[in-house]
Amino acid sequence: MKEIPFSYLEKIFGRDKFIYDSIPDKYSYDESTIYKSNPHAVFLPQSENEVIDFMKIAVEKRLNIIPRGAGTGVCGGAVPIYGGIVISMEKMKKIIDIDEINLCVKVEAGLVNGDLKASLEKENYYYPPDPQSSDTSTLGGNIATNAGGPRAIKYGTTKDYVMGLNVITGKAEKLIVGGRVYKNSSGYNLNELICGSEGTLCIITEAILKIIPAPLGRILLLLPFPRIDDALKFFLYTQKERISFSALEFIDDTAVYYIEKFLNRKMPYSQHSKCYLFAELESKKENEMLDLIESIAEKSGCKEIFVATDKTSEERLWEARKKISYAFKEFSKKVFKADIVVPRSEIANFIKKVKLVSSDNAPIACFGHIGDGNVHVNILDLEGMTEQKANFLMNKIMDIVKNCGGFPSGEHGIGVAKMRYVKSFFSTYNIYLWKKIKRAFDPYGIMNPGKIF
Repeated sequence: MKEIPFSYLEKIFGRDKFIYDSIPDKYSYDESTIYKSNPHAVFLPQSENEVIDFMKIAVEKRLNIIPRGAGTGVCGGAVPIYGGIVISMEKMKKIIDIDEINLCVKVEAGLVNGDLKASLEKENYYYPPDPQSSDTSTLGGNIATNAGGPRAIKYGTTKDYVMGLNVITGKAEKLIVGGRVYKNSSGYNLNELICGSEGTLCIITEAILKIIPAPLGRILLLLPFPRIDDALKFFLYTQKERISFSALEFIDDTAVYYIEKFLNRKMPYSQHSKCYLFAELESKKENEMLDLIESIAEKSGCKEIFVATDKTSEERLWEARKKISYAFKEFSKKVFKADIVVPRSEIANFIKKVKLVSSDNAPIACFGHIGDGNVHVNILDLEGMTEQKANFLMNKIMDIVKNCGGFPSGEHGIGVAKMRYVKSFFSTYNIYLWKKIKRAFDPYGIMNPGKIF
């Protein structure tokens, strides 16, 4: 990378758009906390035109560019491992318009997911993708990683809501893909290609996102099961009865142990339960549904259903799921994470095999989305293990994933953390095609180098 012409850049964009002295630490890492590297500078654009003008200079000077949302990823995807300039979209956070006829919204990439949800709620609309970091993660970052979340079981992931995008490629060219249409069979689907590309192809500046009418109401249930197999049996039975959950999350007994310590309270039946389901239901016929769910739960081995009757009890139930990551960080020196995905039929088999890899000083906790097979695996480092040991354990886990017919990421991406596993899951020709696509968007290799492959 050539020397960065800061004085020249300041004359064009203004001193307030750059940070290169005393760069805040937050731009050097993400939520993985494992990977850290300092950028040479941070650029804070306020408009799409500024991004285009900056990228023209970046192309000319061959500057490494690392697009960044809020840095809530857990795979090192936004970490500037080779230095370069972080382009933070944090100042581009407008809702450009809400289109009620076409049921979509146009936004800038730096808008926080939760802020969009709050604005739409006032108009009785809803944007379904809801990563656990929705209070802080940006929509551009969600698109770049194809973020999922608890409600993916009913509503799908981010890619299912991206109707159109404005992006700036690694050639400093503006590309507009898609639009305000619900059907489009006109050529290759570049929307889906860009979703999950992790900033290696382009910078997302604006997006047109599908919205839906807000649900009339929700009810949250907590169901303790003796085994993960019983929870899966419950899910199968409810499918046959055409019960559609808007969220169906599970946590295992290891996760429960640390949650109880962190929250300083017991989960119901935790002495006898190896798996808990958090089931969210959207229905006008709640009482009728609850009776049916209760009978299915009993048939599946659930001792008792706990129902959130108001906002306070709902928050208390969800707290056990939402505070998991905080609990792990509180009681372990490091947490090595993987958000693997396996066929739903393999979830129980996968978790049983993973538990054989677990040990007293490196327990493995699993939680995630039982409806789509996305399991969050967490190796808890209680005593300070070596990097070699951590890699050995993760290699074992990834072998199990592959043998179960799964893949290394369900919703967080590859980033730096899973690069070494890509060749195990994908053919040489597959990766060759990926690289050809990258060169078409980024011929100079300046877009988020050192990520995915």
